[in-house]
Amino acid sequence: MSLARVLGLLLGLLAILGYADVGRYYGGFRVPQGYGMNFLLPEELAHIALFSVLGLAAVVGLSAALAGTDLTAWCVQAVRGASRHGVAMSAVLGAFVLLSTFGFARYVLGHAAITDDEHVYRFIAQTLRHGSVTAPSPGVDLEFFREQFVVLTPFVRYGKYPLGHPLLLAAGQALGVEAFVVPLASALLVPALFWVGSATFDRTTATVATLLLASSPQLLATGATLFSQPAAAACLIGAMGCLLRAMRGERPSPPWLAGAGALLGYGVLVRPLPGVLFALAALWWMAAAGGSRELRVRLRAAAVLAAPVVAAGIVLLLVNRAQTGGLLSSGYQAFHAPNDVGVGVGTGVGGDLGLEVMSVVASLLRVSVWLTGWPGALLFLFLARGGRARGLVWAMIAAEWLYRLVSPKAGVGGAGPLYLFEVLPLLCLLVAGGLVQLARTRRPVGPWTASPSLMAALVLAGAVVNLCMFLPVKALDLRRMAEAQLLPGRLIRERGLGHALVFHNGVVPPSSGLSWAYFPPCNSPALDDDVLWVRVDRADPGRNLAFWKQRFPERSAWYYRLEGGKPLLQDLESFLERPASLVTSPPGPTATAGRP
Repeated sequence: MSLARVLGLLLGLLAILGYADVGRYYGGFRVPQGYGMNFLLPEELAHIALFSVLGLAAVVGLSAALAGTDLTAWCVQAVRGASRHGVAMSAVLGAFVLLSTFGFARYVLGHAAITDDEHVYRFIAQTLRHGSVTAPSPGVDLEFFREQFVVLTPFVRYGKYPLGHPLLLAAGQALGVEAFVVPLASALLVPALFWVGSATFDRTTATVATLLLASSPQLLATGATLFSQPAAAACLIGAMGCLLRAMRGERPSPPWLAGAGALLGYGVLVRPLPGVLFALAALWWMAAAGGSRELRVRLRAAAVLAAPVVAAGIVLLLVNRAQTGGLLSSGYQAFHAPNDVGVGVGTGVGGDLGLEVMSVVASLLRVSVWLTGWPGALLFLFLARGGRARGLVWAMIAAEWLYRLVSPKAGVGGAGPLYLFEVLPLLCLLVAGGLVQLARTRRPVGPWTASPSLMAALVLAGAVVNLCMFLPVKALDLRRMAEAQLLPGRLIRERGLGHALVFHNGVVPPSSGLSWAYFPPCNSPALDDDVLWVRVDRADPGRNLAFWKQRFPERSAWYYRLEGGKPLLQDLESFLERPASLVTSPPGPTATAGRP
């Protein structure tokens, strides 16, 4: 073994061991969850900074140790062989993503929610399965039935979010496979990325991109949740594939354009923002790529693409009317600004300069480490050259960043830069484009010469850094978030309770720093769950007893709280004899207008 390889291996090992040892001073790099929606916490900034330095040192050292070895030569040949069988290769990688995300959901998260939004998605899906966009209201005693992000009036009850993602969950619930819905959407990103990558660059670049995507820690973490971003990303990447295929010939293909429009339209139903921005970016790219085509042909193509998107917008307006009574009054307005009688479709949009800056900077810092799990990868996207229709890729990325300004916030970061997830495959594609381009130039890179072997060594070193340094830390964060949400149900099962009424003031206080899922799962649309969760009246403890006796006398009644990090479940009557902790318990969280 040459001296350079020995020194590189030593540098890599020292960086990995040093990172683990430094982590002792930072509590294992644990990042508190549950507060800091609009800014990055000091703990997260410290982790990103230290990981960027030590992780980069490990990548450089391990790359030097691996470059020119038989292992990297085999990897280069394997990529070349896989690129000749791209469909089969992407299917295998897609299956890997499906299994890994489902496994992470089951064995790390325990299928627990890490945000209250996931509870609401599931509740909306249950409501849709009853054939309606609203559930019946309990009518009276509404203060006991208040739930996070659920609009409650004397007449109806419904979640504030759009219906696109819950429709998919409803289908999964009906088939008994709800837990596979988001992993499947995540898995579909892989073959779709190969399709788009082959059209914009070449099959080798597309192959490398799918490898980067399949190994991305953000894909693993987000794909294990019930978030809507994977479905939105699948709509986007599928629409791009259809659009590139439609514009390949002399005349745009109406069927492929209609397919692109349908996927963009459904993406709007999943996430109106940034879905609308993606549709506008697609129309802009079509106009710019029109070339010498007749104006009439270009207008017809734009109309075919836009028609399904407009139809999706009409569906959103009709749902607004069914839920709130007004076409332009959204569920967001009904929940966050119920007294605002103006147009509500813009609720949660805009912010001051500090919020705008933090939104962009937080997303940039997070994606720099979450994209591949090793620092420095993001820089390679600026080296990507020569891709056909590369402008479409950049247009969609620009639309996503514009979204960070239109609806600014740092957001929930436990599963990565959530508000950039839709373009995660595209970022992987451009990074792959930069790696392949550099490998083909044979340029000097420090003491080395750029080559396929060196780039393979770099990616392998990055994978080691991800598995040894980045992913374990973030998996522990996510496990702690899940455990906090699983505690109430576990305690109830251990007590053997059934047909119970459980009072609470939130099951995970935001100040605990344990989770963004502050509340228990939403009650079913019919309020007929075996365990029914209701809010406690802190101002008048005696009202809780009266509510129980009048509304649910056939159920046993309990009070749940998290005290000193320990779950406590006490029968209501005994608790009301000494309700001091009820008065001094921390207030519930203030709901924010954004969503994961």
